Amino acid sequence: LVVTIIIVFTNHHNDDDSKSDGGGGGETNLPKIIYQWSAVEYTSTCGNAYTVKNNVITGIKVYKGTVYVTVPRWKRGVPSTISTLPALSGERLDNPKLRPWPSCKWQDIASGEEMHTLYYVQSMEITPNGWMWIIDVGRMFFAESNPDNTHRPKIVIWDLNTNRTVTTYIFPNEIAPYSGSFLNDIVVDPIAQIAYISDAGGDGAVISYNRKTNETTRYSGVSTSIDPSYRMVIQNVDYGTDNFTTPADGIALSCSFEWVYFCPLHATKLYRIPAKVLANSSLSASTMNNSVEFVAERPSSADGLTITSKGLLFAGGLTSASLYTYDATDSENSRRSDDSGSFVDSTDSINSGRFRDSRRLSPLSTLYRDTETMVWVDTFAYNDEHDSILWTTNMLNRFFTTDTYGSDSSTRIRVFELKGHRPYLMGCE
Repeated sequence: LVVTIIIVFTNHHNDDDSKSDGGGGGETNLPKIIYQWSAVEYTSTCGNAYTVKNNVITGIKVYKGTVYVTVPRWKRGVPSTISTLPALSGERLDNPKLRPWPSCKWQDIASGEEMHTLYYVQSMEITPNGWMWIIDVGRMFFAESNPDNTHRPKIVIWDLNTNRTVTTYIFPNEIAPYSGSFLNDIVVDPIAQIAYISDAGGDGAVISYNRKTNETTRYSGVSTSIDPSYRMVIQNVDYGTDNFTTPADGIALSCSFEWVYFCPLHATKLYRIPAKVLANSSLSASTMNNSVEFVAERPSSADGLTITSKGLLFAGGLTSASLYTYDATDSENSRRSDDSGSFVDSTDSINSGRFRDSRRLSPLSTLYRDTETMVWVDTFAYNDEHDSILWTTNMLNRFFTTDTYGSDSSTRIRVFELKGHRPYLMGCE
C-alpha cells in the first residue's frame, strides 16, 4: 500500500519520503492529479521543429472550462509555446496531447511578424472579463549555448470571448532588457488594469505595466536577487549553490490589490511591496527600496506563488516536494508603525539587505507533501467552475541537468487540483 503523508496547517513536517496515487485515498478535499505526462506531445507541430526532451509544461490557467498551458522555449524544438488541453472529464487524463493556441500562425517563430507571434510564453493571467494577459519573453533558447535575443519582450492581451487581441505592448529596453530579461510570471489588478511581472533575468526585478496609461516601472534590489549561499538539494541530489540561480520568480497580488508579494527562486525569503508604489513611475529606486517589506522566511525555495480570495498565500517547496500556505491577512494588517527595521539612508537601503519587517509569528505551514509527485511545484491557477486551485509540477531539476527528459515512460509532469479555493482576482471574501 502506498501511503501519502498529508499535513494540514501544522508547523511541523515529516521528512520521510511519501508517495501518492493522486486519488485522494478516501480522504476529503485532498489534492488530486487531473493530468499527467511522461512526455509532451502535440496534435500538430505546426511545421516547427520538435525535440521531445526539450518540452516541459510550466504555466497553466483556466477559463470557462478550457485549460491553457505553456511550454517555454528554453531550448530549440518546442513547436508551440502556449496550447490548450482536452477538457476535464472527471477522470485523470494521461499524456493528453497539446493543441497549439491561438493558431499555428502565432507559433511561427520564423515569420518575422513580431506583433503577431508568440515567441516564448512562460506564464499568463486571465482576468474575470476573459482577457488573457500573456507575457512574451521574446528571447529564446537561453538554456542553450547560442540563444536568440532578436525579439523584444512584450505583453499581449487577448480577449477569449471575441478571440482577438485587445492590446499589444512592447516593453522598453530599460524596463525589460532585450538581451537579458526573463519575464517569468504575472498577476493583474483587474480594476486598475495594471499587471505586475517578475523578471527572472540578470539580478532579478519586479515590473509593472499600466494598460490605461501605457506606463511601466521596474524595481530591482537586494530583495529580487539570489542568495549566493543557498544550497539546492532536491530528491537527495545536492545541486550545490550554482545551479538554478534564478532571482525574482514567484509573484502574487493580495486580494485587496494593495500588496505585491514576490520571492527569488534561489533564496528562501518572501517580500512584499505596496502595489501603488511599484506602479508609480515617478518614484526613485531608493523610495521603492524603502517600501519593500520582509514578510517571512520560507521553509524551502519556491517557484510560483498565488493568493486566494481569502488571503491565503500558496507557495511550493522545491527542496521538500511540498505545498506551503501562509495567512497573508496577518501581514496585511500588521505593518509596523515604528521605523526600527527601516533604512538609514538611500545608499544603505539599496545595499544592506535590511528591510522593514511586516511579520507576525505565523510561519508558512505545510499543507501537502509527496516526494514522488510533487517534485518542483511550478505555477498556480484557478478553476472558477470547480472553486478550485490548480498547480503544475514538472521536475525541472531533471529537465535542466539530464539529457533524458521525456525519453521513457516515467511520469514527469502533473497538474493537481484542490477544491475550496477562489482567486485573488475576485477580491477579498
